[in-house]
Amino acid sequence: YDYHGGWEGRTGANAPLYGDEGSVDQTVRAYLEAGAAPSKLNLGLPFYGRGWIQVDTSVEEGWNQPGQRAKQAGFGLGTWEGSSFAYWDLAQNYLNHGYIRGFDPKTRTPYLYGNGTWISYDDEESIACKVDYCLRKGLGGVMCWELAADRDKILQQTIADRLCR
Repeated sequence: YDYHGGWEGRTGANAPLYGDEGSVDQTVRAYLEAGAAPSKLNLGLPFYGRGWIQVDTSVEEGWNQPGQRAKQAGFGLGTWEGSSFAYWDLAQNYLNHGYIRGFDPKTRTPYLYGNGTWISYDDEESIACKVDYCLRKGLGGVMCWELAADRDKILQQTIADRLCR
């Protein structure tokens, strides 16, 4: 995770499973090609999103749009710090509250946009894709950062459901 974030001047996917500008798949393949045993690799799953402010959110897709990093937390700016959003905060305060959810089929990454803010994050759909990828590749497992960002255990339950089916 943290392939893109508010430290950059353009929007991008925080944790793209696939993509041209760095992705989980590219990283895993690089380790495997270098000789790493699949069972020794674990995927990191972010329970948070990375966002940008001052983005033209009239552009539906919102990818690779100019934006700024929020320097402080608050609604539309971040949960704990500027441009960093906990999953629980996104689910509770953004989804269905004036922000529009999109899902990029290429990167398998959800995003939210509205009110000049654009946020890339992971949700149940993208987490399920990543856990399934882990299983297909025979990787050692997954780890998450951080549990407090999923206080309702929605993403944790998604992981358990996928691993135990």
